[in-house]
Amino acid sequence: MSDFLNIYIFHWVPAKAIWVGGHTLSWDARCAGIWIGFGITILFHLLAGRKAKCLPSRPVLILCSLLFLPLFIDVFTLHYGYRMPVNDIRFLTGLSFGTAFGVFLYPTFIQLSYLKALARPALDSPPKLILLFTFVLGAFFLKSIDHAGIFFILESFAVWGFLSLVVMISAGAFIVLKNCFISCIGKTSHVNLKNNKAI
Repeated sequence: MSDFLNIYIFHWVPAKAIWVGGHTLSWDARCAGIWIGFGITILFHLLAGRKAKCLPSRPVLILCSLLFLPLFIDVFTLHYGYRMPVNDIRFLTGLSFGTAFGVFLYPTFIQLSYLKALARPALDSPPKLILLFTFVLGAFFLKSIDHAGIFFILESFAVWGFLSLVVMISAGAFIVLKNCFISCIGKTSHVNLKNNKAI
């Protein structure tokens, strides 16, 4: 069971692990970065605009779209042997990807979930964007501090990010299925009403 979790859930192997304060993060370097970046971004959105349903402005979206690229470049260059693997790069590209993913996913989830969502983006100003990036970069530099408290902070963000995505996907799927069910019931009732009138 432990091997199954390490391989398929955490992607954890000793060579790709990040050690902080005598402990290793539950995920490998890249996945830990993704979940920490995603977790920080979701928490930031909850604090900056919990019910903001709009995507950020076009320049911010373009910038965040570019944040997806480093991870793919990292995987590509490693796969084809252009360079040696470095866990710091894995972690940093994971942070970049997770942050961009959160920026796109959170407003989409809010738009799907809340009827009275606010028609504005959570990242509605350059200072907020800079603050978000500062927190994410802070996580990258924190991992170099070999202390058990830092391990707890990073591990907590990783778990928070992972569970946030699970909850968002589960809730989103439930909402979509519920809306489909209500739509089908409504159409059936409309057809039955029409047939009754015809009789």
